[in-house]
Amino acid sequence: MLFNSINVEELIDPLFTFWSNKSDKLWISQIMRAFNKRGLLYYESEKEEMVVIERLIMSAIFYYEFCHRSSFHESKNFKYWSPELIQSLKRDFSPQADDNLHLVCRVMIEHFCDKRSCFVNIWMNCLQGANNIHYTLSELKEHSNQILLDLEQGDFSKQNAYDFLHNCDSIEGLESISI
Repeated sequence: MLFNSINVEELIDPLFTFWSNKSDKLWISQIMRAFNKRGLLYYESEKEEMVVIERLIMSAIFYYEFCHRSSFHESKNFKYWSPELIQSLKRDFSPQADDNLHLVCRVMIEHFCDKRSCFVNIWMNCLQGANNIHYTLSELKEHSNQILLDLEQGDFSKQNAYDFLHNCDSIEGLESISI
């Protein structure tokens, strides 16, 4: 059975509320397409359904952590998760949570072709949310070039977030949910 759009919306809507312009929902829709293309939304049993749900939750946690590593969480437009929500998510982690987090990261990188492209895509998505706007294609290209230049020049927030793409394989190392 394929995890359908109604199930996904019920699960994702309460988690992806970071930006009022809903740029985070655009990002998760891209990731959902990547998951679907790889058969990662398909399940045949209740146990497999729980794995699919955890992958979706790990996608939200990944995005939340990226916002923290990149300092986008400091934007006045960023909406934090409540400590209760974080505790609830953490309480339900399976023993395979680290594997699912790593899988989410790997699928995103493959979907965007490489780590640099993946990084730019997520950064631009967060930038649009932080600024509460949607950029035109030419603005996206202009900002993308600047992001890569800043990364090459060692910009701390960009480097910190980029490094996260290399090391997103353990729940224990996530700063944003360590309450």
